[in-house]
Amino acid sequence: MRFFYWLAFYVNRARFEWARGARDGFARPASAKEEQVLDFLRGGEYVRAIKTHRELFNTSLKDAKDAVDALLVKHGITR
Repeated sequence: MRFFYWLAFYVNRARFEWARGARDGFARPASAKEEQVLDFLRGGEYVRAIKTHRELFNTSLKDAKDAVDALLVKHGITR
């Protein structure tokens, strides 16, 4: 039972730390897969970024488009 208490404590602490970082203007560090998508976005290749996101994360077209749009906003990249 103690394990679950500590697990819940650390999960909530991680959420708090991430929220505090986002509030202070710092984005979460991108994963290696996310970086590949960001490289295409920074190069102005929006469609290729969506295709890459679909391949890497195995998502639907709509989910990939929504995720790429969120990355655009999160990192302040204009299309």
